[in-house]
Amino acid sequence: GASLTDKAGGIVAGNTFDFPYVHGKALMALGHSFCSVSREAFCERRGWNCSTADIICGKQRTSIVGSGAMPARYSVFPEELKSALKEWCGKGGNLLVSGANIGSDERGSGFTESLLGYSCPPGPGTAAGIMGDMEFYSRPNSECYCVESPDALEPASRKASVMLIYPLTNRPAAVSFKGKGYKTVSIGVPIETVKSESDRIKLLKESLQELQTN
Repeated sequence: GASLTDKAGGIVAGNTFDFPYVHGKALMALGHSFCSVSREAFCERRGWNCSTADIICGKQRTSIVGSGAMPARYSVFPEELKSALKEWCGKGGNLLVSGANIGSDERGSGFTESLLGYSCPPGPGTAAGIMGDMEFYSRPNSECYCVESPDALEPASRKASVMLIYPLTNRPAAVSFKGKGYKTVSIGVPIETVKSESDRIKLLKESLQELQTN
């Protein structure tokens, strides 16, 4: 089959693997220090001398490899990470979680409802590239990977509340939750895909303020 040539010669950004830097730059602008560790190091209980963990989930989701004979890979919350997050929260650590599939990849498991305070209703959150009053990359471009269809996140209990919505669909985009001795903020759009640096700083500022309130 033939293909169109409207994208020929264009540059499309992919995973640049520098998103801890993007998040960290915004945190530094707010006067916060930070350290960065891999998922493996976090699961090995290394780098736990902070009060808040910023879990960068990006666009990751469970993927079937080849014909499906091998186990699926790339789950957003693999079992070892679930265990580490439960222990982190049990010790009073707060969580900031952002990612395009942080709800749909765990739909029906009960994990996000019990630990993070949100559920994921059927259907996409938006296709318009707007969360609150912030634009995020929703189409292929040369600056950042895009998120075409991020999850909607709904409060799963009375201890959770909506922080942000997708204005064109009026579906919830971010949820805050007060757990037993800890707090979480979960955002259905990866923070690094927000277009404006000032908007990323504002989003992190509001998230940290929410985590730090009693």
